[in-house]
Amino acid sequence: MGGGGLLAGCLAVSNPPAVSRSPLAQLLTTQRCDACQLAGADLPAAPLTSASLRRANLQQANLQHASLRFANLRFADLQGANLQGADLRNTDLRHANLTGANLTGANLHLAILSSAILAAANLTAANLQDADLFEADLRQSRLDHANLQQADTRGSRREGVHLCQTTLEDGTIALPDCP
Repeated sequence: MGGGGLLAGCLAVSNPPAVSRSPLAQLLTTQRCDACQLAGADLPAAPLTSASLRRANLQQANLQHASLRFANLRFADLQGANLQGADLRNTDLRHANLTGANLTGANLHLAILSSAILAAANLTAANLQDADLFEADLRQSRLDHANLQQADTRGSRREGVHLCQTTLEDGTIALPDCP
């Protein structure tokens, strides 16, 4: 009987309890947090280049000035997120929900936003040059001073979009004399 107790003790030592990690710690450690619950996360200037955040819930998250270059945010929920000044170059945002997000001054050069929802988003002074906005929902968004040069906006919904000194796809300036 004494041998059984010794064996049980060894098994307990060799199998320590699993260490659970918060989704935020997981993201910052592994750069991977697919389908994570990160609503309201505070990640200003976070280094998340090439991070995988597919289907992540980032509603109301603070990602101001974050580096998300080459990140995978397909189907992510970024409603109301603060992405002001964020580096989103070459980022995959297909089917992402960015309703009401603040993307003021964000760099979305070559970003993939096909079928993304950008309704009521603030894209003032955003760089969307060469971005893929195919069938994106841009209704009621602000694109003042934004650069859409060479962007693919075919099939996008643009009802109520606010343009002021916006560089359009063909390089012309929309409403150059607006305040």
